[in-house]
Amino acid sequence: MPTLTARWVHRPREIAGEHGETLATRSHEVIREWAEARRAVPVSITADDLSRRSGLLWIRAGVDEKRLARIAWDEWFDAFESDNLVFVFRSTRTSGRRSNFFRLDPAGGAR
Repeated sequence: MPTLTARWVHRPREIAGEHGETLATRSHEVIREWAEARRAVPVSITADDLSRRSGLLWIRAGVDEKRLARIAWDEWFDAFESDNLVFVFRSTRTSGRRSNFFRLDPAGGAR
């Protein structure tokens, strides 16, 4: 499911759609609302790694793992922008149940 075939959303109210639909955004408001609805928080592989690379950012519920450290949303979004990423996600599964699926893709063809 490539980023270019996802439906782009720019505001939280645009998230609702077909069950199992793949969505994409660069909107901080959409990302944060999606995560908070799932009680997820922004994390980094290490809290002191200020020179992030793609793949070191994540959003996770229940941060108990030793390798993950909670970070502030501002810090997460700074790295998201610095790495020029797109948040690709699903709001619901094809069954209609809430989906926790997301990934971070390079923004290469972002709209």
